[in-house]
Amino acid sequence: MSKLNKAEMLELKNNYFKKLDRGIELEKILWFIEQDVVDTGQVNKLQKDIVKEIKEREYREKVKFYEDVNEALDSPEKWIMRGHAIVKAYPHPVLRGINVVGIEYKTTPFLFPDELWELYCEIEVELSIHIPEWKANRAIDFMMLREQGYKDSQIARMYNLNPSVVTNNIAQLEEDRVKVSKKDLEWYKQFYLFVHKKAL
Repeated sequence: MSKLNKAEMLELKNNYFKKLDRGIELEKILWFIEQDVVDTGQVNKLQKDIVKEIKEREYREKVKFYEDVNEALDSPEKWIMRGHAIVKAYPHPVLRGINVVGIEYKTTPFLFPDELWELYCEIEVELSIHIPEWKANRAIDFMMLREQGYKDSQIARMYNLNPSVVTNNIAQLEEDRVKVSKKDLEWYKQFYLFVHKKAL
């Protein structure tokens, strides 16, 4: 087979993706490329493109898992009957692999299976990379002080900052990371600190 033109390269790449979708392992696809393509430069390009696309797919799947879990956990709690008592029930994402396929309610808070907890933490770290370490930690300090009853202006004086800096830091943390409600705040602080420590 001679050097491929652009149309042939695209067709071949699409065929390899179809094989991947049918469950053929990536290692075999990379080997097929070496057998099917003569030009070394085109071999390298195809292999690089395939690997890049696979990584992007995996990342999109992980982010979807992360977002779907958070959406499920953000569902409102319910009060349900248990015998003669009314008890609080917590939302639990129903997981199939890394896919959220529904929501159910139980009387105990949701706990991740160990392997999915590690994945959730890994995604949390990846999504927080764009937030500088000092800023993220400082914003958590601001949030905790606000919860203790301090006004943003008082917090600003402690750190010799403009009050708008305090307000904006907290707003950025809430926007860029997990959507935090008051009832989940303490859990979130501990979760974030755990994840951040894991990333170091």
